[in-house]
Amino acid sequence: MAEIEKYSAQQALNMCSDHEQEEIDMYCNTCSKPVCTKCVKGDHKDHDWDTMFKIAKALRRQTCQRKLEIRSVSKSVLMGVEDVIKSLTSDAESELALNSSELESTRNKIVEFVYKSFDEMESKCKTNYKFKMQHLQKCEEKMKSKRSRINFLIQNMEIGARDFSDSDLLELHDEIRGLLKEVQELAVIPKGLHNRMFYRTGSSDKTSLESLVGSMEVHDVSEAILENEFKIGDTTINSILPLSENEAWVHSTQTTTNKLVDKSGHIKRSVELECRVFNFAMSDDGIVYFCNPDTNHIQQVDRQGNIKSLFSTSPMIPLYIALTRSGDLLITLVDEDTHDRNDSSHRLVRRSAMTGETIMEFEFDKGGKNPLFSRPVSLLEHFNGNICVVNLYRDDAGVTKGNVHGLDCGGRVIFKYEGMDGDFNPLDVCCDREGNTFVTDSRNKRVHMIDLYGRFVRYLLSDESFTEKIYSIAIFGKTLWIGSRNVGVIKVFKF
Repeated sequence: MAEIEKYSAQQALNMCSDHEQEEIDMYCNTCSKPVCTKCVKGDHKDHDWDTMFKIAKALRRQTCQRKLEIRSVSKSVLMGVEDVIKSLTSDAESELALNSSELESTRNKIVEFVYKSFDEMESKCKTNYKFKMQHLQKCEEKMKSKRSRINFLIQNMEIGARDFSDSDLLELHDEIRGLLKEVQELAVIPKGLHNRMFYRTGSSDKTSLESLVGSMEVHDVSEAILENEFKIGDTTINSILPLSENEAWVHSTQTTTNKLVDKSGHIKRSVELECRVFNFAMSDDGIVYFCNPDTNHIQQVDRQGNIKSLFSTSPMIPLYIALTRSGDLLITLVDEDTHDRNDSSHRLVRRSAMTGETIMEFEFDKGGKNPLFSRPVSLLEHFNGNICVVNLYRDDAGVTKGNVHGLDCGGRVIFKYEGMDGDFNPLDVCCDREGNTFVTDSRNKRVHMIDLYGRFVRYLLSDESFTEKIYSIAIFGKTLWIGSRNVGVIKVFKF
C-alpha cells in the first residue's frame, strides 16, 4: 500500500503570498484555505477562522467520529450512485426489449422488401443502447475509483492521524471533502441519458406500405420558448384545456364562466357553467366533461354549449376529472374538501363508466392499510395505461405541500415523486405523447419534468420564466400553456 505523502515541518510553514514575511499559521473555514494573521484581520475578518493548531487539534479529537461520519456518508452516496446506475441500466434494457418487440410485431405485417429498413432501425436502437451502456460503465468506473481513494484516505487517517502535521491533516480533510463532493456529482444523470428512443409505428393501410416501417427516433425534449403572454381577469387560472395549438378553454377562480381564447389572448367565446370548476376533460368528439362540487354531479357540455348532468357521486365530493383512452372517466373524490384527514376520511380516485358505474377505486396501497391521498387533485392517464395523481397535504407546520403518485391500471404504486428540495407544492399535471410528465410547482414557480418511472429529468423552464406563482398547465402538440396564480396571467410557450 502506498503511503500518504507527508510534508516536513519546514514545508508546512509556507509564507503568505499576500503578506511578505508572514507565515501561514491560520485557517479560514469559510474559504477552506490556509491564511496568515494579517489575512484574518483583513479580507477574512468576518469569516469563520482560527489557528491551524486549534483546528487541527479539534480534528484530531474528532478523528474517530469523523471516520464514522465519512464512512456513513460515503456509503450512502455510493449506494445512491449504484442505484442510479442499476435503474438506468434496467431502463435501457427494458427500452431495448420494448423497441425490439414492437419492431418484430410490425415487421410481420409487411412484405419482404421492407426488411432492410427494420434491420437498420434495430441497429440504431442497439447503438443507442450501447451508447448508454458506455456512459454508465464510465460512471461506474469513476465511482469505483473515488470509493477506492476514499477508503485509502480513511485507512491513512486511522493509522497516522496523530503523526500528521497541521497542514497534512487539513490537506487530507480537504481532499476527503472534495472526493465526497465529486461522488455526489456522479449521482446526476449524465446529459443525454434521459433522452428516450422509441419506435413510432406506421399505418397498417396496404396503400401506404412504406409508412408501415415507421422510424426509430431519440426523443430530446428541447427548451420551451415564450411565445406570448396575456391576462384573463385578475384571479387564478385554475384550468386550461387546449383545443389546438392556437386555442384553449380557460377557467378562472371566482367565476363560473368558461372562456375560449386564442394564444394572443383574444376571447372568442364564453360558456356559462353555473358552478365553480377545478378542471375539464374533453373527448375526441368535442364533448367537455367537468365536476360540479356544489351538487356532487359529473356534467358535460356539448359543442353548442348545452349542459347535461351525467350522474351523481354523492355523498362524495368530485374535484378533478380526466378521460382514459378507453373512454372511461377518472375522478378524484373526497368526503370533505380539506387538506387534512383522519382515520375515518375517504380520499380516492374512481374509474367510472359514463353511466356512473364504478369500475375501480384507488384509495389504499396494495396492503389495504395505508391511505394514498389526503386531497387528490389533478390527474391523467398515460399512453401505457398508468395513472398520475397530484396529492396535497399539510405538514406539521401547517404548510401545504404535495406529491405525485404513479399508479398502474390496477392501482399498484409505481412511484411517489416528492420534488427535489423538500418544499414541493404541485397543483397541476399534464404529459406529452412520449410519457414525459410536467408538474407545476406553484410556490417555487417551477415546472418539474419527470419520466414514466417518476424520476426527475429537469426543470422545464428557466427561473426567469415566471415572476408570479404558477398553477395550471396543459400541452397540445408543441405548444405549452401555463396559467398563473392570483393574477390572471397566461403564458404560451413553444417547444
